[in-house]
Order: sequence, then C-alpha cells, then structure tokens
Amino acid sequence: GNPFQFTHTVNLENCPYVDTIRPVLNAIATQFGSNLQIIKVKFNLLTRSTSSDYHLPHTDIDEGEDCYSSIYYVNESDGDTYLFNEFGPKESNDISIRSQVSPQKGKLVVFDARRFHASSSPIDNDVRIIMNVVFKVNND
Repeated sequence: GNPFQFTHTVNLENCPYVDTIRPVLNAIATQFGSNLQIIKVKFNLLTRSTSSDYHLPHTDIDEGEDCYSSIYYVNESDGDTYLFNEFGPKESNDISIRSQVSPQKGKLVVFDARRFHASSSPIDNDVRIIMNVVFKVNND
C-alpha cells in the first residue's frame, strides 16, 4: 500500500552536489560534534496521494551500535512523519504513535535510528521531499 516514490542514495565520496547538502551535514555536526560517521544519505520524494494513512513503519537500523536518523525537509509540503514508541528489532504490527512531525522546509528532526517511524504522502502538495541521514557519533 505504499505510494509512488522516488529514492536516491548518495555516495558522498564522488557526489557532484555534496556542497549542496553540506549545510545539513554541518547542522548535524554542530549538534552532535564533528566526529560523525555518516552511514547513509538518501533522498525520498513522495508524490501526491488521496490517502492520509501513514506508510509502512520501519527502522533505519535494527540493532547494533547506537545510531541516529535525521530527516531534513527539503520543501514546504504536507505529509507528516510519524514517530512510534517502539524500537526494533521486532515486527511493526503492534506499535503506537509517539508523535507526528509536520514537514516545514528547512526543519531537521533527529531520533534514534532503531525507533519505528513512517512517512505519509502529501495530499495538498504535489511532492514531499526529504533527505535522510543515518549516522553515529564516534567517541574516540
């Protein structure tokens, strides 16, 4: 039941537009320190839908070392992000909503990468674009 979406995973080593996304990476580093290990950078573009239901709840990391997920809202849109009370690894069929985050261009949300979360499609806007960065903080 997930809607039509485009995704793009960024390879930071040979990314021609790394300077465009650097301000978001710098904002994360300012908050968490400069000793970050970026695990994944991905863009998601969701298209308009008639359903206000959230999509399949998931985690960005199931288990292992402490990692964080961040969502940066690239454009002004609707289509909330849902954060749930539960953490992986487990099935997502028995979860409860902790909070909802409404997209606002320039907003950055950070949470435990093992927390279940889900997107929802825009209904009033044509597209919802986010940049997802999964990272860990090295304490060395």
